[in-house]
Amino acid sequence: MVSSLAQVYILTAPLDVSLAYKSPTLSYDSFNLDFTILYGVTPTSVHKVFAEPLKGAPRHSDPERNPQNKSVAHWSEELYRQQLHPGEKLDLLAQNFVLCLRDSVDWSRLACGNPKATHGVIEDVSLLKLCKDVIIDGATRVFFGERILQIEPDLAEAFCQFDNHSYMLMYKYPSLFANVMFGAKKRVNDAFTRYFELPKEQRQGETWLATMEEQEFRDLNFGNQDIAKFFSLMHWVVNANTYKLCFWLFAHLLHDPALYAAIKAETDRTFTNTTNNENIDLARLTKACPRLEAFLNEILRFTVSSQSTRRVDSPTIIGNKTLQPGAFVFIPYRQLHFNEDVFGADAKEFKSERFLQNPELARHPSFRPFGGGTTYCPG
Repeated sequence: MVSSLAQVYILTAPLDVSLAYKSPTLSYDSFNLDFTILYGVTPTSVHKVFAEPLKGAPRHSDPERNPQNKSVAHWSEELYRQQLHPGEKLDLLAQNFVLCLRDSVDWSRLACGNPKATHGVIEDVSLLKLCKDVIIDGATRVFFGERILQIEPDLAEAFCQFDNHSYMLMYKYPSLFANVMFGAKKRVNDAFTRYFELPKEQRQGETWLATMEEQEFRDLNFGNQDIAKFFSLMHWVVNANTYKLCFWLFAHLLHDPALYAAIKAETDRTFTNTTNNENIDLARLTKACPRLEAFLNEILRFTVSSQSTRRVDSPTIIGNKTLQPGAFVFIPYRQLHFNEDVFGADAKEFKSERFLQNPELARHPSFRPFGGGTTYCPG
């Protein structure tokens, strides 16, 4: 397939995809660099982030920080892994997120500003809006602290406007035809700019990851606006898919009473105080609920429609073809997830027990809800 700009290869065979993720000659950096500039970060700052330090010339006086002397872009990948892989940092983040979720779904908070709800009258609400408000606000508070939402209380709304129209940025729509997207993007960036203009002591409660990332950018002498844009990209990564997964989870549970009963019976055992449902055993929830895990995997298989992109740096053999330098490689997950040779003739149907009946599907190279290779999403 050839476009007017570059040659494009599309991979849909699981074996070819696995080879592509393992190939050192298919680069994500060049695509990521170009997109970061497209998002609005100044090219000078972007190139500083992706530049590899000269051999024998460490960027930090503290050898414990970035001991392998990686570029900021590659060191950031390591910071994400340290924050989101199992361990103390993830445990603390998860505990704080549960507290934020509990606070967000408190009836007094949900009823605020709704006279009918305040007086005990049942009111229909949008499930999608509820998931957006609860999940995005909760994740934002956990990663960046309370101050960012004090600066911009409607950050979740602005984020969703941008996210819903973000394809316009990808396809380089002119601002004349993408004013909603560019306006929402500006609101998010402006909120983070005002956030970073505050002294550090006035914005407490952020994660270890956010603290480390900010220090990396400060070390490169970045201004608040560029730091804000990098962090709004982080905010996008954190929130783009989670609330959608939550929506589809509840949509299926509310639609299928039998499934709801089965999932509830399994997850009830993870609460250590069943009277008030206050204390949840997160380790048990993630490791001892096979039906819930299978259900989530099927939602991911059925709804994820993102893709991986790589640029060919040098001639690369994938299958029986030689990919040419300068070309792009696209890996569309939806085609992988609807592969009938892997998931069966009913691959286009939603089956909540598909992964329960065949747990090996979760490890099949055709199941890629979080991508793969060096850009495998740890969240």
